[in-house]
Amino acid sequence: MEALRFNNNKIKYSTIHPVCYRYLKQYDGDIFLKGLEAFCRVGTVGAEKYDAISVRMNYGLGGKPALEYLDSAARHLVEIAKGIYVDPETTQRHLHHVLWNVLVFASFSEAGLCQPLDVPLHLKTNTPADYSEMDFLDIILDISTHDVSDGDLRSLIHDIIIEC
Repeated sequence: MEALRFNNNKIKYSTIHPVCYRYLKQYDGDIFLKGLEAFCRVGTVGAEKYDAISVRMNYGLGGKPALEYLDSAARHLVEIAKGIYVDPETTQRHLHHVLWNVLVFASFSEAGLCQPLDVPLHLKTNTPADYSEMDFLDIILDISTHDVSDGDLRSLIHDIIIEC
């Protein structure tokens, strides 16, 4: 016999990879908690979707191309731009998916857990971007074609969390 637990439909905070958690910890107080909750909401759905008991059984294995995370973030941002704010497949906000993908990209890139961005030469530019005048989609697309400073990524993640 096993003790009863009624944890269905509740957030599984164990779905955050330690590398992502450490990256998110740089934000203080409410920003950290809001980001953690949004990230783990998507992680909970992902764990169910991919039948992963542990974070290490799926995305936590790493090794994916970094561009896959940015492509996914861009797809969710396009849905938001079309006025669709909730992902019908997961019932989570598209912005939460954006946060999940950008945070995994940033933390896994920093830790060497994903394949680095391999940007075709014709897309590379030496012109720094002015992120103050861009929206999230512009920034995601810009990240995929530039070497972006760590400070720019941290600022982007902060701004996404604020919007969550």
